[in-house]
Amino acid sequence: MDLNRFIPDKFLVGLIQGVLIPAVIVTVFLLIQINDWYAEMIKSKAFIDLFVKLLSLASLPNLGLFYLYINRLKYRGGKGIIVATFVYAIIIFVVKFTL
Repeated sequence: MDLNRFIPDKFLVGLIQGVLIPAVIVTVFLLIQINDWYAEMIKSKAFIDLFVKLLSLASLPNLGLFYLYINRLKYRGGKGIIVATFVYAIIIFVVKFTL
């Protein structure tokens, strides 16, 4: 089975995958953790700290996806993954240091 035909070498495809994978992981985790106290917890500083840590960990699968693109010589898709990871890094820094 040739994996190269399933991995397009396009910047936009890599960017979308790099943004969606961590977003899905964070969403699934938060949906699992919904309780009655959820609304009050969102306002707290502890939730913001937890969210920053969760978003950081959710960005780790981008490393595997980046490796897959680079290993298959799909450099434009790999660039998209890197840009998406930098976008998450900027979001993490902004949330951590402003809130």
